[in-house]
Amino acid sequence: MRPIDVGICEYCAQRVPARFEVRDGQVYLLKHCPKCGETEALVSSDAATWQGKRDMMGFTAPTPCSMQCNGCHVDHHPSVVFVEVTNRCNMNCPICIANVPGMGFDFHPPLDYFERIFAHI
Repeated sequence: MRPIDVGICEYCAQRVPARFEVRDGQVYLLKHCPKCGETEALVSSDAATWQGKRDMMGFTAPTPCSMQCNGCHVDHHPSVVFVEVTNRCNMNCPICIANVPGMGFDFHPPLDYFERIFAHI
């Protein structure tokens, strides 16, 4: 599976190399931070459905990132931003890119979480 190139370290909040990996029919996001080490998170418990949703949306992977932001002249502003308010939705819509049943935990962040996201965007 093609790398996504860049992610954010959950410990030091630095930009780090990241990629998706399929293992045992599940999709994981793997990040490598030179300072904090390797981390991974379950993205989907069903790799085929995850890929099918990406195909249905016409997803194309971004151009590889050099991670040299100061010298970059490419406009990286997002065209779409997904903000999950909760994962209690039980509709399991086939066009949704989130895999709510596969997350395995309740997600209900406080209001300041969203204030920080929107201030950054």
